[in-house]
Parts: sequence; structure tokens; C-alpha cells
Amino acid sequence: MKRLSFLFSVAAVAVVSMLSSCGDKKEDPKPAPSITAYIGTSGVKSATVASGESATITYSVTTGENIDKIEVTERIGSSTKPVTGFPKTSKFTSSTSDAGAIVVTSTGSEVFYDLKVTDSKGATSSVTITLNPAGAAMTYNSYTAKLLGAQTNAAGAYFASSTGTVYSGTQFNGLADKNIVDITFAEIGATTTVPTLLSSAQRSTETLTTGTGGSMTYFKSSSLNFATVTDAQLAAISASTSQKVTVATNGTYEFVNAAGKKGLINVTALTAGSDATKTNGSVTISVKVQK
Repeated sequence: MKRLSFLFSVAAVAVVSMLSSCGDKKEDPKPAPSITAYIGTSGVKSATVASGESATITYSVTTGENIDKIEVTERIGSSTKPVTGFPKTSKFTSSTSDAGAIVVTSTGSEVFYDLKVTDSKGATSSVTITLNPAGAAMTYNSYTAKLLGAQTNAAGAYFASSTGTVYSGTQFNGLADKNIVDITFAEIGATTTVPTLLSSAQRSTETLTTGTGGSMTYFKSSSLNFATVTDAQLAAISASTSQKVTVATNGTYEFVNAAGKKGLINVTALTAGSDATKTNGSVTISVKVQK
């Protein structure tokens, strides 16, 4: 009898131990999400690409939990925007994996592409790809410290952005091709004069009798950074409907000339007219214009 009681006790302990063991067993955690990416060649996370040229970013995603979304964001300076087609929230390769390729085009600026995967539990993984601008030769002419004088100023008022040459009224009148001059300066107004950049063709409209004729150039104020402007930004400039613009010190102005060349003007200094007609002032400009 004692032997039976002992065996029963051993069996009972074994059952309790087995039940306790089953109660303590926990499900193994699923793997955290992971995203990898490269540009051009496997393992490469940074590439130098000439403005206007394209490159391909290839990515791969794996998760333990279901994929919730994949985000790809383009970042230039402080500006960000989602890449077309993202965030992606469906049509994955499977519920826990995905892969794809994104074609990106260099704008001539440093660009970052931030890729991020989020799973259904909110866990995330991210990677960044960098697109560097190539050090290609500039496709625009650049001129600095060009002084233009108003009507009664001795300095020339006529500037040719294709060569960087400043002409006086007499020299302008003697040109075989006046269309070469696309920027001029004058102080315009009856009672109060205002410093104005204008096309050579606009001068006759403003009743400026010295050095008239020539081509039409269209001007407007600009928010572009003159110091860092790129070929792509110059190419994106659109023509205004005005052949003149009032200027101020440190102001920046866009222009499109009769030949279709696009450029940017920065006013580095401005002196108001002080003679009886208030037309002996001057402006100093720097210019960047497509070749």
C-alpha cells in the first residue's frame, strides 16, 4: 500500500511539473524589420551623378511581423518630399518581404533619399542613400562687379551678358548687332526716379532717347540664391511679361533674353541719382547666364 501511495505521489509531481513547464513556455519573438538599399552597385550607399543624369536605388525589405508601409523621402537641404509611389502600403512581394528599384535624377545639388520600413507592430528600420552632384564644368558664364551708369552718369549703361562687356550709349549706337546688349540701366520717373534694369528695346518706350533700339529681355524678381544657383535652376527660369524691373541693393532678378538664354542678376551696390534730374546714379551687378 505504501508503495502504491509513493508511486501515485511521483506521478502527481510529474504531472504538475509538466503542466507548470507548459504554462511557462513563451512564443519566440519574431525578427525585427530590416531594410537594405544601394545605388548603382550592391553595397554602395553614395554616388556622384552629373546634373540631369539618372541612377537606380535598389532596396530590399524583410520583417517578422506583417509589413505596414515602406516610405521613401527625397531630402534637399531643409526641404523634403515623398518620392513618387511612396509611401507604399500594399502589393508587397509577400506580407513580410518586398523589393524594388527607384530611378532618381540628379538636380545638380546634394540629395538624400531616406528609406524606411514600418511593421504592423510599429517597429521600424531605415537607411539613407546619398546622391552627390558631379563636379562638371559650368554651363553658364559668370561676371562680377559690372558697373552701369544711369542717363547722366559717365559709366556705360549697356551690358552684353554673352561677353560681359559694358558699352556707353555712343558705343551701343555704333554696334553692328545691337541685339548683343540684353541688359541696360536707367533711373526712370517724373517727380521721383527709381533705379531700373530694362531691355535695350524698352528704352524708347520709356522715352530714353540715347541708345535705343536692340532686343527684348524680360525681367522679374527672384528668390533663387545667386551664390549657389545651379545649371538646373537657371534652366527652370521662365520669362516674365515685363521688359523692366525696379531694383534694390542685394536684390536678385531673373531674366530671359531674346536668344532664349536665362540668367540671374545680383545687385551688389546701388547709388541713387543726386543731380538736378536724379539720373546720375549707378548700379553694380553680378550676372550668371547660360552660355
